[in-house]
Amino acid sequence: DERSSATSLASVRRMRASLLRLTSHTQRSRPRHRKGDTVHHSADGCDRQQRAQHSVMRAENVGKDDDVVLVEDKDDERDGERRRKGGLYDDANVIDARVKLLSWYDDVKRDLPWRRRGRATQQLAYEDVDAKFEPTTASTSEDDDAKVRRLAKLWHERAFEDGNDDRVGVMSDDQYAYGVLVSEIMSQQTQIERVAEYWRRWTTRWPTAECLANATQDEVNEEWAGLGYYRRAKYLLEGAKYVRDKLGGKYPRNVEGLLKVPGVGPYTASAVASIAFGTPAAAVDGNVYRVLTRACMIRGDPLKGTAAKEIRAVADAFVDPARAGDFNQAMMELGATTCAPKNPKCQQCPLRAWCKGVEEEERTSGAFKVTELPETAKKAPKREEQRAFVVIRRRRADADEDEFLLQKRPAKGLLAGLWEFPNVLIAEETDEVFSARSSRDLRDAHASLSTSLIGDASSAVAVDAKRGKIIHVFSHIRQVMHYQLYDLVTVIKEEDKDEKDEKENIIIIDDANATSTSTSTSTQPLKWYPASAFERDAVFSTSVQKLYANIARAGVGTIAHAGAGKRARDAADVNSRAQPSIAAFFAPKSHSSTTTSAVV
Repeated sequence: DERSSATSLASVRRMRASLLRLTSHTQRSRPRHRKGDTVHHSADGCDRQQRAQHSVMRAENVGKDDDVVLVEDKDDERDGERRRKGGLYDDANVIDARVKLLSWYDDVKRDLPWRRRGRATQQLAYEDVDAKFEPTTASTSEDDDAKVRRLAKLWHERAFEDGNDDRVGVMSDDQYAYGVLVSEIMSQQTQIERVAEYWRRWTTRWPTAECLANATQDEVNEEWAGLGYYRRAKYLLEGAKYVRDKLGGKYPRNVEGLLKVPGVGPYTASAVASIAFGTPAAAVDGNVYRVLTRACMIRGDPLKGTAAKEIRAVADAFVDPARAGDFNQAMMELGATTCAPKNPKCQQCPLRAWCKGVEEEERTSGAFKVTELPETAKKAPKREEQRAFVVIRRRRADADEDEFLLQKRPAKGLLAGLWEFPNVLIAEETDEVFSARSSRDLRDAHASLSTSLIGDASSAVAVDAKRGKIIHVFSHIRQVMHYQLYDLVTVIKEEDKDEKDEKENIIIIDDANATSTSTSTSTQPLKWYPASAFERDAVFSTSVQKLYANIARAGVGTIAHAGAGKRARDAADVNSRAQPSIAAFFAPKSHSSTTTSAVV
């Protein structure tokens, strides 16, 4: 509470004052030294908490009375410069700022499913573990499945929680480190509320690194679908196999060891080491860059050069050695919720008293804005792509729902190994340039691609009512998806013509055509997926889901979709207005539109 926080702050200030007095007394009582002598100061009189070595000074004779002048080394010169800069450069201020930041974090931190708390107050909002459990491919016995259920329940019961006397078991440090690693990898370029939803499902299916290592890449991609940046899922699987095969299921306890795990970079290694194992390592991500460049008025590109080095130095000196994990999460929380890129909530910031950016903004009466920092380099313009997509649909005689033909992407590159609607690049041009082209270019591309996929073009009927385009934006590509729907039909025999009128809108495929894709000129695998795979399971990338949703929403032919969404969502704590679930794509629109866009 506020009273205990104030008491703690007062105690820290009294302790610092005592250290300063002791330092002053030590300096006054030092013995005099002759020229050339080397003086080693005792750490007892040092008020700089982060200093790892004693100051080394030289004594020089400057007069007949043998008075000495102590010349500080480069470390002390740098410390003097830090004190002159003030703010978070001053070690005395750093102590106060740590206390203030951690007190703020304890009060306002979001209740995320992988975060430890002082006391457990509720279980995780998991769906029933036993009911929803899906055995992994490599699981060969009931004992294996039972083990996965037991380990998943440790997450469900928050068995990693401090002070949880009612927990059903004790989670190992390595299982907790795995859960933290999954959360950190998922959180890259993804909103945290959305991550919480995926993380729960992930740790229910694969509660440890060993469980994940037994999965296939297709299973991992399926569970990851919708998060984007699919290379992250590949690295998680490779990292789990490395930990199982090379480290015996044990995660390294330090940053250096964690950096050897595939897919783990400096930020993730520092985050996992500090949160899971308490290692005093500063985790510096985009949120932390933003907080420190503003608090310390650090100019220049925060990702390289002098600015990057200065940010790292400030972060290393600022991290709290006693609560490193909480401190790193507090900095990330501060950047995500308060020190936002636009419209920061400076009045609510716990570091406001030491923020040089706010000080400069007030000094210049608003001529300078804290939002001018960090000075990130301008991103290169996105590559423009115009692509022809074909959506081939069929209805099998023995099925009660439509199926769609998808093609697997190459094992390397964008969306590696994922399934998508067949497509071909027409041109790398802007919309304006492409609009000047003949419409024949697009028609020819659709016709050529559909013929290569299904062989006899006469069996594919283009649905003129359903062609158009949608726009999908990747991190470095703006892709315009020009699509054409094709219904794959069978030529109706003469004796069946009387029934044609009754089956006018029904698509029937006989057994011969049911698997006929062998005439395709593509070297990538092809596969038919039922409509339910898009609507219920949603195992595809966002761009694929968007294209399917656009087709389904129009209600062309006899498709009667029950509507959608990605699996049942956990309720209140995972809703995000800024990034709607895929179910939003199936919601009725108040006006017609042929163009949609989204950013992954």
